[in-house]
Amino acid sequence: MKNIKSLITLSLVPVLLTGCSSAKKISEEEFKELHEQTVLYLSDVNNVPANIHIANKNSTTKYDYKEGEFYSNYTFALLILVPVTGGTYTWKEDGKYYHAVKDMFKSEKSYKKEITEEEFNDYMASHKQKILEELNVPLLTATNLLNGSELYENVQNTYYSVGKTGWKLSSKAEYLSDNHKEYSYTIQFKDNLPVKYTSKVTSEKNSETVWKYTLGKASLSVPSFETTSESQA
Repeated sequence: MKNIKSLITLSLVPVLLTGCSSAKKISEEEFKELHEQTVLYLSDVNNVPANIHIANKNSTTKYDYKEGEFYSNYTFALLILVPVTGGTYTWKEDGKYYHAVKDMFKSEKSYKKEITEEEFNDYMASHKQKILEELNVPLLTATNLLNGSELYENVQNTYYSVGKTGWKLSSKAEYLSDNHKEYSYTIQFKDNLPVKYTSKVTSEKNSETVWKYTLGKASLSVPSFETTSESQA
């Protein structure tokens, strides 16, 4: 009886291991079908999520968009070891509407102004288009890696279906515009939206660039402005 139990237990091991694995390799054609569905989906600005946070590694650049409420694009940089920030902001507050720009280098070009509801809607429409463009950045890279592009040579792709976490493409390719350096890419999508986009020069440490796309996490933090001008466009 003991040997029978052992055999049953051992026979279940592959099943359990398979069940624990979230990644399943699929063919190139199957992957391209998923990819084309996403290309079609992200060709329509109406498919931009109503609430999304987009940020790179360490959040030195980030976008926040909440439909009908606010938009911000924030950037942080070091200028000769001096921290500087900049951004564009549109929001409504206490029944009023505002638009602001913080210039990274010239405070006199920074401004905050009250705007009309019509102007607010126009700004938010343009911001929605910007979010769509950002969502398409990893998709365009995936398209170039899948279908061939003059940007790359020696492309090596690996395709995965990762179940509940969506689909993922892992690639290596020589980027011709950067002295033929080899880059590695990992691009993950779920429900036709990017989740995570990573690129790295394979031969260089600290060269990794990471972007994450998170639903339902948009937030607004409007900075102070040294210069306020109602005349700025």
